Amino acid sequence: MVGIPNDMLATLGGSMKAAEKWVAKNVTQHINSNNVNIRPAFNTWLSEMNLSWRHNGSYLGITFPALRNIQDALAKAEHNNQVKVTVPLNADVYSVRIYYSACLNYMESLRTVNWKHSILYLAFIYAVLYFVHTNLLLDDRRIHHKKWPHLPLRFRHDGTFKILQVADMHFGAGLITRCRDVLPSQFPYCTDLNTTRFLKTMIQLENPDFVAFTDQLRTGADALIPLGGVWMGECGIFMGMESTFPRLVSPGILFPVMRAAVSGKLELCFYEVEQERVKLSGYGQVKVTLALIGDNIFGPSTSDAAESLLKAFGPVTESGVPWVAVLGNHDQESTMTRGELMYFISLMDYSLAQTNPPSEDIDGFGNYDLSVYGAPGSRLANSSVLNLLFLDSGDRETVQGVRTYGWIKESQLLWLRRVSQGHQGENQEVTHVAKTRSADPSPALAFFHIPIPEVWQLYYQKIVGQFRDGVSCSSVNSGVLNTLVSIKDVKAVFIGHDHNNDFCGNLEGIWFCYGGGFGYHGYGRAGLHRRARVILAELRKGDKEWMGVERITTWKRLDDENLSKIDEQVLWESSWPTR
Repeated sequence: MVGIPNDMLATLGGSMKAAEKWVAKNVTQHINSNNVNIRPAFNTWLSEMNLSWRHNGSYLGITFPALRNIQDALAKAEHNNQVKVTVPLNADVYSVRIYYSACLNYMESLRTVNWKHSILYLAFIYAVLYFVHTNLLLDDRRIHHKKWPHLPLRFRHDGTFKILQVADMHFGAGLITRCRDVLPSQFPYCTDLNTTRFLKTMIQLENPDFVAFTDQLRTGADALIPLGGVWMGECGIFMGMESTFPRLVSPGILFPVMRAAVSGKLELCFYEVEQERVKLSGYGQVKVTLALIGDNIFGPSTSDAAESLLKAFGPVTESGVPWVAVLGNHDQESTMTRGELMYFISLMDYSLAQTNPPSEDIDGFGNYDLSVYGAPGSRLANSSVLNLLFLDSGDRETVQGVRTYGWIKESQLLWLRRVSQGHQGENQEVTHVAKTRSADPSPALAFFHIPIPEVWQLYYQKIVGQFRDGVSCSSVNSGVLNTLVSIKDVKAVFIGHDHNNDFCGNLEGIWFCYGGGFGYHGYGRAGLHRRARVILAELRKGDKEWMGVERITTWKRLDDENLSKIDEQVLWESSWPTR
């Protein structure tokens, strides 16, 4: 116990420095140098006589200031947890008047100090929280784990599996992104939200088992080429805009256009205008070494690709329906690369998309396959009866100085052959259940964005739907059609890219079907309804259970008042022997 004489109280109460010196000499020195163990029970003592009734409170202005300064000095010297300050009292100091006045003064002094300390403490806590929020957290959304659909994909109890194809959604930034090519009466109120509404409506109406997006996000400005610019088709470089060029020349006129061939030479192509379509009439060769075509300039229509993805796919993630996406040629024109886009898409709720198969060296991003299993309770419930193939057709390429669209590369075709061989090996279970070796292998459907060059041939063939746009394909033919024919299991291919085309046509036994323009921010034609394609696979009914796939059909839905169903057709039927 350390005591303070009465004659020092005025000095200690009037000077904080004096209190600090006293604590250093009488407390700190003994604790640090002499190893005196002053426990909390041993308290510094202040004489009680200063508070006694017989002194009429004459020392109230001396004792409490000294008490406060000594306590603060102990705290500054970091002894406040070990050494306490107290004032032993006699009974005569418990007079109400003196006791109340003394306590009031003491509490007032402590209140002033505590108020200042509280403000500083709260300011420090706020600064820490602000730093963590702005520098360490990505945003104000809660981190959550990805939600997965019920796997594996399988046919329903009624033997059906339905796919909704959404082509060219061209989503921008949401409410602030205006529609393109709509009627004047629609334009003031038309935004990306019209695309969102259409997607929600299609999911509710068709109740699909699976949704496939082919070129889903428009993260760059639209490729508007003004009159006087250039447009490169399959066999030529056209003046003017792609969608309006045929209307610039009168029907029946034959005109020459030079084409930059892959060989480096130019081919002279002769085009004939038939109403609103351009027909290739013939071509020859011109010996010129190379032609250089200027790149189109795309400006961003959204400043945040990830935010656009979340908004674009919002209706399907909210519905819980399994879905996938392949990339088109516009997706990477904002703030994310193609690899980053596919990785982000693969992490979204209920998405089954993949960046690429593990341990595979493949060109592009988004090459993967999925299997659809047989109906529950059947012997094929654990066997793949329908295979879905997804390929990245690229964006833009330059071939010998000529700008063209991307194409499916040889590494992707090699991977496709390996996947097909694996599926056909698994198909032995299906043929065993069918009790015949004449049963077809499990059919496959392929999805990619940019059409192959052979799709041009469908202009002269019977098609189901409308051929309104030129086929904007690559100038490079990488042999996709030959590969699909050779592997034998792909029955139909679903593409996008040319928004106003919505037809299906057959090339060497394989159907190529456009989805039709879905999104309101993508180009179209005023008065032409946006649309979506639906694909339905049906199982064959056996004596007691569902068997393999018997039929694949397709149709389109228009975004009109009645959500009209048009162009229903059968794409493929199995050659299962009749019972």
